[in-house]
Amino acid sequence: MSRLFTLLLMAVVVYAFACDKKPAGIDESNLELVVASYYHPGRRERDPDKSYTLLASKTREQIGPGQWKDALASQTGIVDSAIILRKESVKGVSYGIVSFSETRNGSRSISTATWVLEQNKWRRLKLPRQTWDIDLAIQANKYSAAKTGAESLLVIDPFSMEAYEALLYCSERAGLHSKLPGAGTPAAIVQTMLKINSEDTRALFTAIYRAKDTKSGEKYLQRLKGTTRYRAAVDLLAAKSRAAQPVGPTGTVDDTSVLIQKLLILADMKERREFKRLASNDATFEKLKTYLEGVEPEDAVKYAAKLGMAYHKAGDKKRAEGWLDFGFTFGLRSEELHRLGDMVDKDTP
Repeated sequence: MSRLFTLLLMAVVVYAFACDKKPAGIDESNLELVVASYYHPGRRERDPDKSYTLLASKTREQIGPGQWKDALASQTGIVDSAIILRKESVKGVSYGIVSFSETRNGSRSISTATWVLEQNKWRRLKLPRQTWDIDLAIQANKYSAAKTGAESLLVIDPFSMEAYEALLYCSERAGLHSKLPGAGTPAAIVQTMLKINSEDTRALFTAIYRAKDTKSGEKYLQRLKGTTRYRAAVDLLAAKSRAAQPVGPTGTVDDTSVLIQKLLILADMKERREFKRLASNDATFEKLKTYLEGVEPEDAVKYAAKLGMAYHKAGDKKRAEGWLDFGFTFGLRSEELHRLGDMVDKDTP
């Protein structure tokens, strides 16, 4: 009798442990129930073990349980809501597109997540290793590799905002246009991103940044209100609207002057990843210097100092020092240039 009781007790413990590791009681073929279990809207902490079981097989190949636990622990935001936009079938694979809102430090952002149906169970599809490799390729000016990586990512996840954004960079910077549907030109890519999720913060800011004029960008601005990118979008549209920009050989706003404004905004927002994608390459550095060589010396020195401090904030200390040297070539006194010099001096061993 004692042995039987012990065996029964062990069975109960094993069953309880198994239930703790799996989203017990959930019909995993029901996307609504799975999404609610995965995000737990309104709760700061998510169970790493339970949520890990809801990751797609390809995702689990790229991130282990320990890494997933660390990733969740490092997140400071709270998911407020998760809305299923629609389900789509692509080449025989069933996908679910989810829009989720997250609040961090009092600001909200809306992102897009892809879910995939595996063996009649919905699983979160996320490919961090491929996304990281694409980012590294862009930062190293290896746009052909970045384009190939983004296209490969879209084969697995046809709704990846990161992949479409990477194709946008490759198209604009290197003239490498993808043959994938909806990705042939920058304008087409922006529309594709908005079609996937018209409320996605990344997609809306991208649309404003690529807008030809203020009027074109303003139609997206209201949808960004209250999000992490709203202030930056307002500043960006203001830069586009200024017809007599002090930075500009012709006195008008062009792509380079808008790029300068965006870099300064990203540095202030501490958006290091986005800053590096835009600026941490020699081609952009030289383009900005060439541009400033054509403006009034006082403006060139002022913006050289500002850009230097922006690069320093982003962790690119080598190019920060380059901006300091560039500013000194004009032979003008500048308080901002002096501040940049102090920052660079502190880095010198």
